Amino acid sequence: MKNCIIIFFSLFIFCESWAQATHSIVEKETLEITIESEKKLITKRSARIKIQHANTYYDYLRAPYDNTSQITKIVARIYDKNQELLKTYKKKDASDHSYYDGFSVAADERYLYLPLEHHEYPYYVEYEVHTVQNKLVDLMLSQVIVHYDELIKEYNLCIENKSDVDLGVHFTNIEEGRILRSQEDNITRYKLRDLGVYRREPVSPSHYDILPRIDFSVSHITWEKYQGQSSTWEEFGTYIAKVNDDRQELPEDLKAELRLLTEGLTTKQTVHRVYRYLQDNMRYVSVQLGIGGWQSFSCQYVHKNKFGDCKALSNYMISCLAYLGIDAHYTIINATDFFDHPDDYFSMGFNHVIVYVPETDEWYECTSKIQPPGYLGQDNYDKEVLRIVDGTGVKSKTPPWPHTNNTISREVQISLEPSGDAAIDMSYVGQGGPHEYWRGFEYVLSESEKKEAIQEQFTQTSSQITDYSVSCSKDKPTAKVVTSLRSEKYASKSGTRLFVPLNKFFAAKKNISQNIARQFPVQIRHGYISEISSIVKIPKGYEIENMDKSTSLESPYGTITTTIEQSEDSILYKRRFECKPIFAPVEEYPAVRDFFVKVQKIDSPMLVLKEKKT
Repeated sequence: MKNCIIIFFSLFIFCESWAQATHSIVEKETLEITIESEKKLITKRSARIKIQHANTYYDYLRAPYDNTSQITKIVARIYDKNQELLKTYKKKDASDHSYYDGFSVAADERYLYLPLEHHEYPYYVEYEVHTVQNKLVDLMLSQVIVHYDELIKEYNLCIENKSDVDLGVHFTNIEEGRILRSQEDNITRYKLRDLGVYRREPVSPSHYDILPRIDFSVSHITWEKYQGQSSTWEEFGTYIAKVNDDRQELPEDLKAELRLLTEGLTTKQTVHRVYRYLQDNMRYVSVQLGIGGWQSFSCQYVHKNKFGDCKALSNYMISCLAYLGIDAHYTIINATDFFDHPDDYFSMGFNHVIVYVPETDEWYECTSKIQPPGYLGQDNYDKEVLRIVDGTGVKSKTPPWPHTNNTISREVQISLEPSGDAAIDMSYVGQGGPHEYWRGFEYVLSESEKKEAIQEQFTQTSSQITDYSVSCSKDKPTAKVVTSLRSEKYASKSGTRLFVPLNKFFAAKKNISQNIARQFPVQIRHGYISEISSIVKIPKGYEIENMDKSTSLESPYGTITTTIEQSEDSILYKRRFECKPIFAPVEEYPAVRDFFVKVQKIDSPMLVLKEKKT
């Protein structure tokens, strides 16, 4: 039976001190959603905002659409501080742009754009946008209702459902006690209170995990000719399997090539060989047109054209392995952010596809031509994913990536001269996360860009790179960098003394500001271990007058240990710093900050040399 549900959601939160500190005050925002059917969704969004200073979220209005939607109305008004109307913009005034996501070469997403800037503060903005869509898919995206550093006085959500689609409305990052519910006939009201203002803070969790948001779930969806259930992880996985059905057939020449390439290999060797074949012969090209945003190109198409997006390349690898008798799973993931997904309903929070091979327990990033086999990149570990297994969805998680896998090892030789200049030779070996920059460095940058990038590491002095080399392992997440340079005034000269930093270039730089009233937990997702072994050769005619002592510091957040040893003509400095992943309550922020302040002090030891008396 068709039903009509109207939900009014209001929040009234205002505090004069908060208002003065925010960049904008949303006096009223309203989102009206009407579900006419599985194939027709109408949304109307309006707001009135007081802009208090520059660089807010409301410098412009951008209204997205694609070939499945139409913007029927867009209007914006700008008022001065006395609320006198200055300018009215309508649809005819909007410029039309392609929505470039930074990597897709073809996409049907576009947006209408209206400028909303005014340079005398405060001023007011009003806008209204009406959109008609022929699918419910976009409704499944999470909607963050409060931005950083803004105050919302009133937010209204109205949903009218005229279809047989069951719609779920889920509030996240809002304490239950702050939601007041009331219902009268078929009208349900929500009033949220005391949400406050959310400040952007360093070393905080993802905004999805801390800002108030609304998730919508729908019982079933229709996109083009594809219909399916979508209220659970299992159902949505079945829908994705249906959308990508009949796209796995391999051309006969590829089958013959695969047999030849993998003859006599073990399962793991076979998977690695197929992955290398994919990297060597295919390239990543993102095409997001229509349902192609969810649907893979066929293997025949990829093989012929030698390119595909994340869906197509993953499907290609899975199909190659299936032909060779190896099971692999098509897996969707959010590659750009971290947030936990609920178990009891499905809300679309994914934007990428990877591959899981159960028999070898390995995960594969198929869009990369340079990644070693079985390495996802540290940002894609320990994330919730949806695997397609035997035609249905299975909620899973990529494995954790221990911080002890992220290592940096440096060996440094510093030949110091009486002027304070120095000739420096150093070797760097990075593994796991720290190596990723250098893998991209090796394969992406030109020679001049490479030299410039290395030069940027040594900006503390006037340094000239004389030689360098970068190499990355093909089979492991490891990079090696060897650098030689001349450094002017590496040491500071004052009269007969040289003040020599023992770790000038590579001291820990985790700068954490002092927050007086912090709101959010502390999170440092990726830890690492960094080791340095540095030999400073003392110039002739100089002797040691003073040097810092060996020291150590232990904390729940990490450890640092330094040793300084003296020989006749040199100093050996060794340092081991372990930064652990941190998730700590807000009360521990001062302790976390204190730890890193102490680390920076320990990690900058000094040596004082003076001229020998003759």
